[in-house]
Amino acid sequence: MLLGLSLCIVDVHSGAAHAAAPSAASSVELDEVEIIGRKQLKRELLRAQDRFFARYNELNTRKDFDIYCVDDARTGTRVPVRECRVVFLQRAKADMSREFLLGLTRGESRRYVNFPDMQWTTRHEEYFENARALLLAHPELLELAQKWGQLQQQYDGAQGQQK
Repeated sequence: MLLGLSLCIVDVHSGAAHAAAPSAASSVELDEVEIIGRKQLKRELLRAQDRFFARYNELNTRKDFDIYCVDDARTGTRVPVRECRVVFLQRAKADMSREFLLGLTRGESRRYVNFPDMQWTTRHEEYFENARALLLAHPELLELAQKWGQLQQQYDGAQGQQK
């Protein structure tokens, strides 16, 4: 790509600036450099994540292993935080909350509460095996996962440079 650059030459002794117009002889071919800001990179990263989970959920026949992302602001802040949740863990969390509220309001609760940690402990291997099988059977899903991973690495690198 040929760029015409206007150079500003500062005369150190007088402090005067002189503009030098580019000529055909002074034109230089430069490599194209793409600069992506962290905000744009974050948007691309979230879109890649959304595309992956949408395709994963389409292909997945085990609906309790579907994954949905929500952007929630925590109590006391207006800053949303993205959390992606597996359906069976979200249900367990809802069950636990319901049991807690029943215990507070009615003084009753079942003895067994469906704790998310217990659900994860008993089902994580099954979940990972299902995800692994989908990735192996569907190259386009694997490609979406790789794109998401590349963007995550770029974003993490940009965050590290900021610190």
